[in-house]
Amino acid sequence: MARIKGNFILQSVSGKLGPFVVRQYRTGTVLAVCPRKSNVKPTERQKEARQRFKAAAVYAKSVLNDPEKKEALRSRVKKNSNLFTAAVAEYLKSKKEHGEMKPQARHEHPPQEYSSKPSYLLSLWVKIKGENV
Repeated sequence: MARIKGNFILQSVSGKLGPFVVRQYRTGTVLAVCPRKSNVKPTERQKEARQRFKAAAVYAKSVLNDPEKKEALRSRVKKNSNLFTAAVAEYLKSKKEHGEMKPQARHEHPPQEYSSKPSYLLSLWVKIKGENV
């Protein structure tokens, strides 16, 4: 990734340029390699999360297109907050409160056989050497 400053040619360019992508940020222009598309298929939970987010985006757009709803939202959020983000968050929170979102499954990790703690390493060394410490 290359940061470009003071280059008037790439100053107003953004998008794909051959095998590279030109991106405009507040801090300057960035030239990077095109991102690769992943061949990994999304899981069911990922698909559900994407559907929820799509629905939240549709809701947020409908709120922002209706002047009354937009003003009501503006009165509920902080002064300089992004209204689209606030509407999406409001939608997702309401779904969670009404129990329409599944709770995230907690992954129980099996106990680790090995540890990097000094006491464990010392006891392992003692077992290998057959010495008492």
